[in-house]
Amino acid sequence: MNLLIGLIPALGWGIMPLVATKAGGDHINQIMGTTYATFLTAIVIFVSSQPHISWQLLLMGMLSGACWATGQMLQYQLFQKMTVSKAMPISTGLQIIGTALIGVLVFGEWASARMKIIGTLAIVGIIIGMYFTTIRSHQQDSQSNGDLGMLIFTFFISTLGYLGYNVFPQLVGADPWAGFLPQGIGMALMSTIFALFSGRNKQHNYFRDKSTWFNLASGFFFAIAALFYIISARRNGVATGFALTQMSVVLSTIGGILFLHEHKTRKELVFTLIGLALVMAGGITIGVM
Repeated sequence: MNLLIGLIPALGWGIMPLVATKAGGDHINQIMGTTYATFLTAIVIFVSSQPHISWQLLLMGMLSGACWATGQMLQYQLFQKMTVSKAMPISTGLQIIGTALIGVLVFGEWASARMKIIGTLAIVGIIIGMYFTTIRSHQQDSQSNGDLGMLIFTFFISTLGYLGYNVFPQLVGADPWAGFLPQGIGMALMSTIFALFSGRNKQHNYFRDKSTWFNLASGFFFAIAALFYIISARRNGVATGFALTQMSVVLSTIGGILFLHEHKTRKELVFTLIGLALVMAGGITIGVM
């Protein structure tokens, strides 16, 4: 049962970038729609369950949500620069490395030597799989997706945002239901700050864009995934719970190719499928440990 709960976020987060890309708009429109829908869902959860929220949980939850909004906003930006099927594997690999290290070194997960060996091998397999999905054909090797240094920096900051989202609730032993609303508040506030700051620089009102509100659809997929992720992290642990969610890269990568028509040569497609198989094998291994 815990394994199935851990895979539900993968389904929601795998569909989310596909829906956001179809909904249109830039990365600000997308993060606004995503976070506002999450906030609305969090209100419904809070009203129905009425959990107790301490000031510590409120603070950590809001920080967690603000971190996620930052990481996801940058990931949406990467989708537009590199496409979903190219950016997702790289982002996923970085998140797995960071989250696994925090889970093992800070929270003491994978206590036995055997678990550490198996977990490490599984993580290595996942990372190799991620690398395979990024292999390009020779005729595309010289092509650039923009300034490499800026792309690396964007991936790095985005990864830090996701790590903050995962770690802050664990610091106060957050109850899954109680922590959802503070996270939703943090997400909505941070995306509003992004919209106001970016809109002021561009002389543009993001609140009037239809694409902002179309992106509410992607937000509802995220909200379901986020809720089950919180539950999974408590049941499976940070490292295991988060590694399971990265199965979303399988859905989003294949979805990017099939539904967003992101082109791949035959060589790239073969390596992508091999890489995704490694990701699935590694994720399942970690999940059943």
